[in-house]
Amino acid sequence: MKFLASIALLAGATQAFKWKDVHQPGDGDVSRREGSYYVIEWDPEGSEGTFELQMRSFNNTPTIIPGPTPSSFPTYDYHWQTTVLNPSVKYSDKHYTWLVTPLNGRAGDEFTYRVSGQTAAGESLPYARPWELIPNGYVCKVVQ
Repeated sequence: MKFLASIALLAGATQAFKWKDVHQPGDGDVSRREGSYYVIEWDPEGSEGTFELQMRSFNNTPTIIPGPTPSSFPTYDYHWQTTVLNPSVKYSDKHYTWLVTPLNGRAGDEFTYRVSGQTAAGESLPYARPWELIPNGYVCKVVQ
C-alpha cells in the first residue's frame, strides 16, 4: 500500500510542474539564434529536490521504414536525440540559462528542439513548445 501511495505522490508532483514563458516574443516566432542566451523557466508548484534538464532534438523529415509485410504500417523514425543540459537542477532555481548551440550539428529548418526533463524518480516532465535553432550565417527565406 505504501508503494502505491508513493507512486501517486510522485505522479502528482510531476503533474504540478510546468514550463513558463517558453515562447519567443512575437506570435508565431519559434526560433532561437545560435550564440544567443535562452532562459528556460519553470514553475515548480510544490516540487522539491532536483530534476534532469534535457534538450531534445529531432529531424522534421523522418526516415520511413517499411513494415515487415506489405499490409503493415511503416515506422517513422524522426531520429530523436536527447542531450542533458544539467543532470541535477533544483526545482527551486526556477530557471536555467543556456547558450544556444547546435547539438550534434543539428541546426536550421530541418531540425526542431524541445526542452524536457526527467525527475529523480525517472518520470518524464511535460514537453515545452518546440522551436528551431537558427545557425550563425543562416539566411532566412522570405516567402511572399
